[in-house]
Amino acid sequence: MPYRQKGSKYWYINFVEPSGKQARRSSGTEDFQQAKAIEQKLRSDGYEARKKANGVSASFDAVLVEYLERSNRLESRSNVSRARTLADFFRGRSYHDITRQDIDQYKAHRLKTVSISTINRDLVILSAAIQEYNRRHGSEIPNPAKGAKEKEPESRVRWLTKAEYARLLECASGEVADLIRLLAHTGMRAQEAYGLEWKRVDLDRKLITLEMIHTKTKKRRTIPIHPESRVSLDNCYLRNPDHALVFGGVKDRKKGILGALSRAGIEDFHPHHDLRHTFASWLVIAGASLYEVKDLLGHSSIEETQKYAHLAPENLQRAVNLL
Repeated sequence: MPYRQKGSKYWYINFVEPSGKQARRSSGTEDFQQAKAIEQKLRSDGYEARKKANGVSASFDAVLVEYLERSNRLESRSNVSRARTLADFFRGRSYHDITRQDIDQYKAHRLKTVSISTINRDLVILSAAIQEYNRRHGSEIPNPAKGAKEKEPESRVRWLTKAEYARLLECASGEVADLIRLLAHTGMRAQEAYGLEWKRVDLDRKLITLEMIHTKTKKRRTIPIHPESRVSLDNCYLRNPDHALVFGGVKDRKKGILGALSRAGIEDFHPHHDLRHTFASWLVIAGASLYEVKDLLGHSSIEETQKYAHLAPENLQRAVNLL
């Protein structure tokens, strides 16, 4: 970023020469924007020269692939899916050719089929890939994705009332009912439940332990077993006593839950995601703190949990009463 030196009317600039040496000199102009443009041009020219000398590739595919191949990021299906979508749009381009206008075109293209929050997550991966590449190679690839995220609307929170939950269980049977019970009383993601191994269920201590490799955020978390969860676990064991997985290797029961929802007359409910919302909402209404809910859900930040705060306005009243 251009800066002023004491006693000079011109803006001074920083850049790395083709030799790799850090350079500082006067831009020869009093105009900040012009000085900034000169600085960016010198940085870009220097990087291109170093890239040719070192044989470093800055193609879109190369930077993105390098990012995914580090820190086990290929294990995340969402990472791979987002990277594939980005590559389909930008494939064959050099990062030096991609501008904020290109990013805006990508956002407009994606907005035809997905939400703003999904697009923002795409841009997080794109920005992180560029930052990591620059850090590893000492390069200065421009990052047009940085700061390009759009403001997201408030998150949708749909949860079951106790009456709806009872009605839903009455309309479900067997393994579907057990899955509903478990998700609503553990807050586990559906894939975490389908892949739950008996060796991670401690009935004596009444705990379910999810290791880093089993969670979306790659963080270990422990969930207490509620009596309703215990009913589901006991039923699952009787159903599949010799299987390593609690649900016997079942991959998806979404259709079964949708059928039960239809029979129960419950609308606007996304089976897997909203059962997780139900768990969190019940906790907040019962008086649990947002930090406790955050840990039980495995959120990476308290900001993700804030969407449930409105369900307990009495907590705000208690805070005001402390004055």
